Amino acid sequence: MSLMSLLLASTRQISNPKAPPTLPVKKKSLNPDDTVKSKGIWWGIKMVWNTIIDVLMFMATILFLKDTMTPLSYGRKKGGEIGPNRFVHRTISLDDVKLIKNAMKTLS
Repeated sequence: MSLMSLLLASTRQISNPKAPPTLPVKKKSLNPDDTVKSKGIWWGIKMVWNTIIDVLMFMATILFLKDTMTPLSYGRKKGGEIGPNRFVHRTISLDDVKLIKNAMKTLS
């Protein structure tokens, strides 16, 4: 049961308390083909406009914006030369982790 149906069931008309509530209905236009065509044309215009704006934003991003430098990005060193990214990988045993955990007296 939805909240809207519960609300409608709890309301009644003032003129006739026994009658269920009525909702206003939108009148249909005389020629439904005109509204469908105008909605379709308007949808197409909006689609073309948004596509143009997206392409312009993409081009501006490529031409003018730079990526922020982070430790993981391919940045410059102090001397000005460009250095490679270095990732250090190390495998440690579970016993070493347990030893450090017990030495620090952690609860978990």
